[in-house]
Amino acid sequence: MGVYEIKKCPKCGKAYQFNRNGMGGYYGSPLVTCYHCGTVFIDTDVIELAIQGPRKADLRKFSPIWLIGVFMGALMIAISISSGEIDLNCIVGAIIAALCIAFIISEVKNHDKHLAELDKEMKASEARLSNKQYAETLKNAGYSVPEKYLI
Repeated sequence: MGVYEIKKCPKCGKAYQFNRNGMGGYYGSPLVTCYHCGTVFIDTDVIELAIQGPRKADLRKFSPIWLIGVFMGALMIAISISSGEIDLNCIVGAIIAALCIAFIISEVKNHDKHLAELDKEMKASEARLSNKQYAETLKNAGYSVPEKYLI
């Protein structure tokens, strides 16, 4: 299932739809042909994985932002306990920490699945680039294509 974005052709300015794929829409063929004017251009939001490699965020096991939530929850618990009573702050802190830990566990569990999706997209990218005509079209449109794909 994808999410569609509306973008504009850099030449004619008319709208086209961009389908963000399961990997967040960042990987795939950056080549776009405008339906209205026929211009072939590069969508700079799309990465040809075999050329540029994965984004750093896609290689992390979990987002570090969840650690902030765990710290904040633990801090709320510590402040509450240090005051000598278990109050609403302690309960809210425990809930925040538990939810953040649950999200971290979920992201770590899904990491292998995510890496498998990256590997699948890498193979698709290499298959596209094995077509010399595709690689040359990418280069002619302004994308930096290594020589090994143009030979």
